[in-house]
Amino acid sequence: MGDQLRAAVDRSERLIDGLLLLARSERRPEEWRAVDLAAAAVDAIDAVRAEAGADGVRVDHQLGEAVARGDPALLERAVSNLVENAVRHNWRGGWVLVTTSTEQGRARVTVSNTGPDVGDGEVEALFEPFRRADRDRTGSQRGAGLGLSIVRAVAEAHGGEVRARPRSGGGLEVELRLPGGAPFGDVARGDRS
Repeated sequence: MGDQLRAAVDRSERLIDGLLLLARSERRPEEWRAVDLAAAAVDAIDAVRAEAGADGVRVDHQLGEAVARGDPALLERAVSNLVENAVRHNWRGGWVLVTTSTEQGRARVTVSNTGPDVGDGEVEALFEPFRRADRDRTGSQRGAGLGLSIVRAVAEAHGGEVRARPRSGGGLEVELRLPGGAPFGDVARGDRS
């Protein structure tokens, strides 16, 4: 009973933290700094490496320069949410590919993954709080169901956008585009690996 109570408390804490982050991310950031999204991707990949390994999910990356301007904590959280979702909504033996680049003055993070089929009509629902294509997200042991809602709110607050499209054979490709920032000399977390 104690383990069940602790698990319920942990889920409640994650939900509250997620809701607070969602509310914060919907406001225009007060702090604007150059943020290295490639470094944020490395951190996000490192954070899910054990979980991905336990689930038999391979995580690869192709990281080019991608500097955006905005709130470092929010931008890093958006990238992390994309990577976490790609690992958690995958299947055993699947893969995740994280790429970063700059195109036409916009920083871009793209996360592709294998996983369950998602219909074109289901994609928009993925960005709604507590929703997922296959069931209500509140039942998940590994998240509060706010990941992509937070990504969209962060993108919009920073003058960017996020788009998702189903992959042929299952899974998604999610692309976050943000206005570009400064060169690496003025970048928060500029220590890419």
